[in-house]
Order: sequence, then C-alpha cells, then structure tokens
Amino acid sequence: MQPKFKLNRIASSLVVAGLYFGGASLAMAAEEPAKEGTQQTADDMEVIEVTGYRASLNRSMLDKRAAVGSKESIMAEDIGKFPDLNVAEALQRIPGITITREAGEGRQVSLRGLGPSFTRVTINGMDSAAATGGSDASGSVNTSRAFDFNIFASELFKQVDVYKTPEASRDVGLAGAINMRTARPFDFDGFKTALSLKGAYSELPDKTDPRASFLISDTFADDTLGALLSVAYSKRSIREEGHTTVRWQKNNFSAVGANANGELNGAFYPRFPRATGVLNEQKRLGVTASFQYRPSDKVEMTLDVLHAELNNDRDEYQYSAPLSKNTSQITPVAAVLNGDEIVAGKFEHVSTVSEYRRDRMETDFDQYTFNTDWQITDDFKANILLGYGDSTYKNPLQNTVGIANNDSTFSYSYASNIDVNNITNSTAVRNMDMPNMVWGFDTTDPNNYVVDLMRVRSTKTDNSNKVAEFNFTYLGKDDAKLHFGAGYRKYEMEFRDYRNSGENNFDGDPVTGDMAHLLPLGDYGDGLDPTYFPNASNWLTPNYGAFMAAYMGQPGTEQELSGQRSFGVSETIYNAYAQFDNVSSLFGKTLRYNFGVRVERTKTTSDTYVGGDVDAFVNFENFYTDVLPSANFALDLTDQLVGRFSMAKAITRPSLGSLAGAVNPSSVNQKISSGNPKLEPFRANQIDLGLEWYGEDESMVGASVFYKDIEQWISSENSSRLLTPSEVTEYNLDTSYFNPATDQFAFTNPVNSPGFDILGYEFIYQQPFSFLPGFLKNFGVVTNFTYVDAKTDYEKEDGVFDSAPITGLSKISYNATLYYETDVYGARLSYNYRDKYLNNLGTTSNNGNDSNGFKDVGYLDFSAFYNINDNLSISLEAINLTDEYSFFWVDRDAQRPYEVLHTGRQYFLGLRASF
Repeated sequence: MQPKFKLNRIASSLVVAGLYFGGASLAMAAEEPAKEGTQQTADDMEVIEVTGYRASLNRSMLDKRAAVGSKESIMAEDIGKFPDLNVAEALQRIPGITITREAGEGRQVSLRGLGPSFTRVTINGMDSAAATGGSDASGSVNTSRAFDFNIFASELFKQVDVYKTPEASRDVGLAGAINMRTARPFDFDGFKTALSLKGAYSELPDKTDPRASFLISDTFADDTLGALLSVAYSKRSIREEGHTTVRWQKNNFSAVGANANGELNGAFYPRFPRATGVLNEQKRLGVTASFQYRPSDKVEMTLDVLHAELNNDRDEYQYSAPLSKNTSQITPVAAVLNGDEIVAGKFEHVSTVSEYRRDRMETDFDQYTFNTDWQITDDFKANILLGYGDSTYKNPLQNTVGIANNDSTFSYSYASNIDVNNITNSTAVRNMDMPNMVWGFDTTDPNNYVVDLMRVRSTKTDNSNKVAEFNFTYLGKDDAKLHFGAGYRKYEMEFRDYRNSGENNFDGDPVTGDMAHLLPLGDYGDGLDPTYFPNASNWLTPNYGAFMAAYMGQPGTEQELSGQRSFGVSETIYNAYAQFDNVSSLFGKTLRYNFGVRVERTKTTSDTYVGGDVDAFVNFENFYTDVLPSANFALDLTDQLVGRFSMAKAITRPSLGSLAGAVNPSSVNQKISSGNPKLEPFRANQIDLGLEWYGEDESMVGASVFYKDIEQWISSENSSRLLTPSEVTEYNLDTSYFNPATDQFAFTNPVNSPGFDILGYEFIYQQPFSFLPGFLKNFGVVTNFTYVDAKTDYEKEDGVFDSAPITGLSKISYNATLYYETDVYGARLSYNYRDKYLNNLGTTSNNGNDSNGFKDVGYLDFSAFYNINDNLSISLEAINLTDEYSFFWVDRDAQRPYEVLHTGRQYFLGLRASF
C-alpha cells in the first residue's frame, strides 16, 4: 500500500500562506434571507463586484457576519454550479465538519465531533430522511437518523446552510442543523437556463461515464408567477480493491503443530484474511420543480417538489481463508509472533472460500413542500410550511454464492522480511497493511472446489415524514420582534428483512461446467503492495448465473420474513416556541440578540416481532417532553470586529433503529444485538463564544470555542454467555463458525447512560491576495482548523472499564484551499484532512480486540475552468489526486487491519452553457 499523503509541500505552502496573512477560515454562506430584526442584511453592506468562486466566498462572508448565532454556508457559484460534485464533500470545507465515505464518495456528515445522527438535516426547511445502502463494514442499510447525502447530485441545490447554535424558532440537533435549498424562479431575474455536460473517468475500472444537468426558469404575469425545472443525471463506475479480515481473534486452534505446547495461546490472528474486489455501477437521477406565486408584495406562495433516485448494482468478490471457521480441524504448521499477534503463519486443513455477492440497491426519494409568507398587517406576519416526504430503500437482490476447497494449505505474512513461501517459527514486526498470501493448491482448477453457499436475501426500508409548521412574527417598536409558533411532525420507518433458510443445502456439490470462472475484474491488484496476492489470473470465482440456473427455485432457496430482524418505528412530535429578537446598544456598541424557549412533546411507537405468524408484531410506546431555552448575542465591537455568545439546551432523539426491539444474530461475529423501545434522547447544555474580524478586502479571520455538557448519552450494555441449544436453533446459527459448548456470544443493547463534556476550538481564515502586484492579486486562500476533545467511559471487557474519545470524533481536522481566479479562467487546489477516529468501543463486539476505528486520511482535489465567452465555459476536475486508502482497523493500540481499500482517482471534463 502506498504511503499516506498527509501534509506535503503543496499543503504545507497553503498553511504557511494562511499563517503569514493572518489566520484560518472557510465562511461559505448562502443567500437565504435573514430573519428581520435578528440580522443585518447583506444589502446594507458593501459588496465588492467579483464573480465565480471568489464571489460566492464574499457573499458567504457577508451572510455569516450578519447572523446572530454561529452559521456557515455554501452557495452555488452560478446557476446549477455547486463548488463540489458531492454535497457532503462540499460541506467538509466548512470548519467543524468531517465526512464518511462510501465507495469513494461522501455519504454522511459529522459536525463538531458528534456523529452523523446528531445533525438535523432539512431540505427547503422540511425534515428529511434519506437512506441508502453500503458495505457491511460501513453499516449496510442506514436505519439511523444520519442523512445520506450521496442520493443527491449537487447541481440540484442553490445553497446549503449550517447552523451550529440553536434558536427557539429553529429545531436543531445536538451538533447543529443543515438546510439544503433548491433553486426557485424568483431567485432569478426573468428567464434563465443552464446546461452542463461532463465525462467522468474512473481510474480503477478504466471507464468513462456521463454526468449532465439542466435548469430552466422563468417568471410570468409581471413577475407574479414563476416556474422552474431542473434535472441532473449521472452514471458512475467505481471499483474498490484491497484487503479485509472481518477483525482479528485470539488463537483457538487445537494443541497441534506450532501450538503443540500452547505457544500460540492468547495470540491474535486474522479471522478471514481475504482479497476484496467490488464494482459499483451507479445511476443517479434528480429532478426539482418549483412554482411561485406573488399576487402582491404581502403574499408569496412556493411549492417545491424534489424527486431523486439512486440505483447501485454492486458486484463483490472475496477470496479468503476463513481461519475462524472449523478451527478444531486446522493445524498451525509454523507461526511468526510479534507480542500477542501471529503476524505470519502457515496452516493446514484450512477451508478456502471464494464468494461472489450481487446487490441491487434502489433508493427513491420524493418530497413536497408548500410554503406561504403572508404580511397580514403592517406589524404582523405569518409563515406556514406544509410538507410530505417519502424515501424508500430496497435491496431486492442481496444474493451470495460460494465455492470452497475444504482441506487446503494456506500461508500469510504481514511482515515484509518474512518469505510467505518459507515460514518458520520466529518473530517479526507487522509492517504491511495488506499481507502476502499463498495457497497450496491450484486455485484455478474448478475440480479443486465444491459448492459452499447459496444465500438469497433482500431488505426493504420505507420512510415517511409529515410536517406542519405555523410561524408568526409580531413587529414591535424599532427592531423589536416577537416570534412564536407551533408545529407537528410525524416520522415513520418500517424495515423488513427476508432470507432463505437453506443457504447450506447444496454444500459439497461438485463445481461442474461453467459454475466457476476467473475473476472478471481486469488488472485487479495493480498498484497493491503485496507480491503474492489473488489477482485476475489465479482467482477462481463462482459464476452467479450458473448458480441461479442450477439451484434457484429448489427447496431452501425461498425467501421468508426474518421477523426477529424486522421492525417498525413511528415518532410523533408536537412543538411550540416563543422567541424575542432585538437590536440595542451595549456600552455604545450595537448588540443584536435573540432569546426564547422551545417545548417539544415526543411519542415513539416501536413494532417488535414476537414470533409465530409473520404479522405477529406488538407495539411499545414511550413519551417524553423537553423544554429547550436558548439565547444568542452578536456584539459589533468595532466596524470590523464582531463578538458572539450563545447558550442553549439541545437534544437529539435516539436512532430509529436503536428504538426497535428487533434482534440481529450473527454466527460469523458471534454476536446478538437488539434495540430498546424505552430510550430517551441525548441531552446537552452548550455554550459558544466567538470573535471574528472582517477586512475591507473580502478577508476574514475568526476563532470560536464551544463547550457541550452532555447530560444524557446512549451507550451499549454488553454481556457474554453461552447460547442454549434452543437459541442456536431459534436464531438459525451456523455452528461451523463457533463451538456452542465453549464459545460465548456477545449480547449488546442500547441504554441511556451518564454523559461527558465536549470542548472544541475552530479557527477560520479567508483572504484574497488582491493587495499583491500583477498576477499574484488573483490568488486567494481559504483555510480552517478544528480541534475537538471528548472522552467517555466504556466497558473494555467484562468488569474492566477504560476511557476513550467518543465514537466518530476526530480530534483534529483542517482544510486548505488555494485558488487563482480571473474573469476568464481559474483553478483551485483543496486539501482536506481528518484525524483518526473510533467507530465502536469495547471488546465485546470485537472478538477481544479493544474497539475499532479508522486511521487518519487526507484528500487532495483540483478543479479549473476557462470561460470561452459570457455563456460558455469548460471545466476540469480531479478527485483524490493522491489515491488515498481507507484504513479500518481493530484494537486501539495494535490497529490491526480490518478493511484496507482504495478507489483510485477520478477525473471530470465538462462543458457548461448558461443564458
């Protein structure tokens, strides 16, 4: 594996430039009008006439300055032209935001150290639920509150606002809130249209795919009516290559060979050392429509419609030696130790398994919002929002077929100085993330294999969301305003899991005819470090079509509802709020402020399967009420210096999946997890303090500190025990992966628990170098740096406790963008870094390893444009220039490889027209 790209000379020069000229920032804000009375308007400030990326930064900075609380935003540089190709990847340029990726693309967003579920996401002001699927290691189907941004093409959105501090009139999560707004006809002056065509080349699959977007908008009847339509379509081919292990576990081999005298007792080895290749073929469609009616200057009505589709055909190939399977028959011939690890070993009587999994993932999203602004009298106005959303994720095809050699010799080595072909008992240091692996038989001969697996599964998730909000504002004297209102929201999720009961019915059948062929991923493994590793010339994989023709329809292949894993959850929320806004003077300085209280009453209902009939589900109900005060202050210390102070109480409700009483047993992981319908929210008190300096040349330097006192958290309650014979039968477990007489299963379920403190700092800086001579004046820099610290206590193992950073928290993250821009051409280079972070705490779910998580990673991206004329331009973009690897590890200290994958570079060449 190539070395990690951290802060090379390019990134170093960006930081040096940032320090030299004054600080760190990314203030990318939006055009959404500020609430009257709480904010100054950007129209009241000087706007320097610039275009493109620099113009969007300038307008963003003005919007940030006008806000009372802490706010960041991103806006389109032009009609249908977002700064990044993916909304999540654009958001990672904002201080305090980090992202998780799926198949090389941004999927979910974390804010200020708290995971994706802690940020409330709305589209056009309405709560939205958008879920996709992914790899098993990334959590597969999303049943949490986390929003999957990869459903949507970025061209659909005009602006994205990030609110880091609550107001009584705005419901936010424990971390904050993100609102994405689509374009509307009244955003433009009359007729507008734009067309973008791009070719997207992906390096690993060596394939070029189309990406296109179109927008048309116009106003009619003296600008009292408006209509807009936008469409975005793309295909995307992404290949993932690398090595996975499904964690490491302690030695449980028989006392034979190299373990004859217990020499390997307590030593960890990879459970499923394997080569992994995944091909994702995605199709993404997005459509927005907006209709606006403004019969007078007192009434404006808007209907926004959003439809999105994301379809992914996923072909996954695995070639493995499952050392955790049938361990009583395996003989360790030789082992190379490094402390408590077997870093290299040779084994006999090992099962070698080649699997192919086909997934068809389909997400459909629809949302309708109707918004009315009505100036009822000169001093009284109303805003009404009505909305309905529906998101369906289907995985109708989740089938896995396998072939195996059940008595083979296998060797691996994670040590570069150990010859994998000649392993003897010794010691060495693990210094390879991906091992050399060799097998002692002809891996290309079908006669050396038998049928091993015929798994037929599917899942479906239905989400629906209904919203009604009634907001009113009374205009008092001068700048005083009273906001009050009430709202209703109902969110429903239903998850169903289906699987066949006879996935091992055909084990041992001969592999005949065309039931196997060589790996169809050409050039697989080029660029991977190991010398000895499965590739397209020696990797025999099952032929999916032949397996389906031979076995599908036979007894044991029919899908049945897995009631234990299925569930339904509904959540109904009633809220009311009152908020006072004003502008006054403090020590001769202008003080803008708001304060108020929000009350929310929540009812949750969880449907849990109780056995018997497929519809045998029972309901569990829970109720709770939260009173959420908040206050925000912005003091204009000078014409250029703004100080901010905010304090509030905030909540995030439990993950919907964790509210379910469903049970999820796993033979491979020796784990049984379940939900808890009686969970109450995460609750916190928080304080923000900030200071920002705004220069006259579009520059800005800012710093803020934030503190969250988490009063109530949700953690895992863990226990371990042997299963009873009836439980083994009830859960339909495969005993080839464990010994029911000796191997304990981990039982986990979520419970409310005491909290902890979060302390963080953000530094932001933005500077166009317009003061420099000549061509240098066209350069500019945008940077930010975030540090967050939070620790929680966890049960490391039965009765033993430790402390660690909370899951999902990267202590350090930073961004740096260097840009060069004129009216005719421009380019920018952006680097984003995220520190290591934990994904799961404790040993119970990690086979005795202490937790799991991800290594730090940095991504370098490039973009450039050339304006042929006022209406036509060409662009070039490059994503992940250094071809970074995602490294998922197990055990906090040892950081043993769990999943090491890369997706290669991507390039986009485009032509864009606007009128």
